[in-house]
Amino acid sequence: MNASVVVANVPRTDRRVQASVNFANPLGGFDQLLHGANSLRGWGTAAIVDGTLYQVRGFDPAARRFIYEVNPRFGSANPAFSTLRTPFRVTLDVRVDYGHSAAEQSLELNLRIKPPLVGTRASADTIKARYQKSGFTDVYKAMLRLADSLALTRAQSEQIQTEEATLVAKADMIFGDLARRLAALPPNYDVSDAVKQLTNANDRMWSAVYAEAPFIRRLLTPGQQRRLPFGLREMVTTDDYKGRFNYGF
Repeated sequence: MNASVVVANVPRTDRRVQASVNFANPLGGFDQLLHGANSLRGWGTAAIVDGTLYQVRGFDPAARRFIYEVNPRFGSANPAFSTLRTPFRVTLDVRVDYGHSAAEQSLELNLRIKPPLVGTRASADTIKARYQKSGFTDVYKAMLRLADSLALTRAQSEQIQTEEATLVAKADMIFGDLARRLAALPPNYDVSDAVKQLTNANDRMWSAVYAEAPFIRRLLTPGQQRRLPFGLREMVTTDDYKGRFNYGF
């Protein structure tokens, strides 16, 4: 049995350092710590039976025969007398990411006309489309696609379409403003500051999405709410929900 303790994000490293402490055969380590090397119980080690009945101790030239001695440990599985043991080890692994963070690298690629074209800058409309597609979850589009499963009435569908238009307008404003600022950045722009602008836009967008929960609760019956897809269902039925989800369209 092995075990690991993983720190996926070491504090104050901006997600650049990961560390893990790995234990190989920790039961064997506890066995030796508690019982000593000469009184092992075999924790964490497969039992190995001594199958040697006789051991050669010499040769009698007069009688022209070997001299044998009965092995007193024949049939014993005591791990203290076995040379085949699974060692206990502790290792520390540290992973450090150098250079730009993953978020910064992703932003640099998204600002180019095409990822391989270094030094180019996509238009504001292109940047907006890229970030709006990845950062905006249209919860109402999801509901309309599941209209049959949710048993939506015609009146409910019409209200959803009206509310969706308002939410999409908010997304257009948030990501349109972001795209214009990113498209206008100078060649030697501050990448970390640009990432902060992107993070702020995503946070604003999700705040707008979360604000739709009361409307959806009023619109749908409890049975319809339970049929909502994962993520949206939790947003509607859980107070102060802050999870993020995306349905890929």
